[in-house]
Amino acid sequence: MTAAAAPAAAPDRVGRSYTRARRLPGVLGKIGDVTLWLGPYNAAQLIVAAGGAFVLIKTFSWWSVLGPLPVIGWVAAIWVLRGSTIAGRQPLYAVLGWLMFAVQPATGRLAGRAAKVARPHVVGVGCLIQETAPPTPGALPVRSAVTTLSRPALRPAMARPAPTALQQLLTARQGVGA
Repeated sequence: MTAAAAPAAAPDRVGRSYTRARRLPGVLGKIGDVTLWLGPYNAAQLIVAAGGAFVLIKTFSWWSVLGPLPVIGWVAAIWVLRGSTIAGRQPLYAVLGWLMFAVQPATGRLAGRAAKVARPHVVGVGCLIQETAPPTPGALPVRSAVTTLSRPALRPAMARPAPTALQQLLTARQGVGA
């Protein structure tokens, strides 16, 4: 094979893997290549950090006899929340989902509003009765009045559709073997 007849080289293929990290919501504390100390942090970590700092500052006189133990526990709680998930979701978003489920109306929502169940009402069904026998020559066709029934009228039998080519072939083969 000559160089001119060689097949053209296929372009390089790029494979991408979208792991669980790409599906999680954005984290806080990372801007470009710069990351905060021991970060980045998720929303649950920031809430525990802010709430814990507030509680520790306000109750310093109570826990100061324990030394640094409450502060170590606070930092450990923040660290534990970095990778915690409930059914693949961050705890804050899982709790938010449970709260949304708890306040959801029993009938569900339709276009952002609580769906209302329609009141039950009677549905009248009309039935038209026509003469099926061929009319006699010179006589006018007879039609009866529309009557209202309390139950739905039965549907007339539907004609079967024409068999497909495959159905015809199978029927023909069954006939040959019989």
